[in-house]
Amino acid sequence: MPTRKGCYSMCKATGARMRVALFADIHGNREAFEACLDHAARQGAERQIFLGDMVGYGADPQWVVDTVMAAVARGAQALLGNHDDALKNGTSGMNSTAATAIAWTKSTLNAEAKEFLASLPYLATIVVLALISLRKSGATAAPACLGRPFKPST
Repeated sequence: MPTRKGCYSMCKATGARMRVALFADIHGNREAFEACLDHAARQGAERQIFLGDMVGYGADPQWVVDTVMAAVARGAQALLGNHDDALKNGTSGMNSTAATAIAWTKSTLNAEAKEFLASLPYLATIVVLALISLRKSGATAAPACLGRPFKPST
C-alpha cells in the first residue's frame, strides 16, 4: 500500500478525487440510517466507512447490521464501537439505559450479525485523501447527515 505522502502525490498529479461517506453512531436507527445512505448516494459517495456503534437504542439493529454487512461485502470498511463490543464482552461501564438496550439487542440479533460485529476491529488504517484535499482547499466543514439529509447553503 502506498504511503500517505505517496497517495497524496499520486492524487495531486492525477487530479483524482473520491467522495467518502462516513457513518457513525447509527445505533439501530433504520430511518435515520436510510436517510443518510440515500443522501450519501445522491452526493456521489464512492466509498463507505462505518465508524462503529451500529447497535444500541434503536428499534431495528438487525436491518442496520445486515445493511452494513452487505456494504462491507461490496468493499466498505467497518469498525467496532463500544455498543457493538458490549454484545460480546458485556456492558460494564455503561449506564443502565445503554445496558438495557444492549440486552434487548442481544436477544434480537441473529448469530451471523453477532459474529460479524465481533469480528470488527476497533482500529484500522484508513487512508482518506478526501479529507486532505478538503483541508487544503480551505473548507471548514464537510456536509453531514444527522438522521436527515443535510443541504449545504452553497
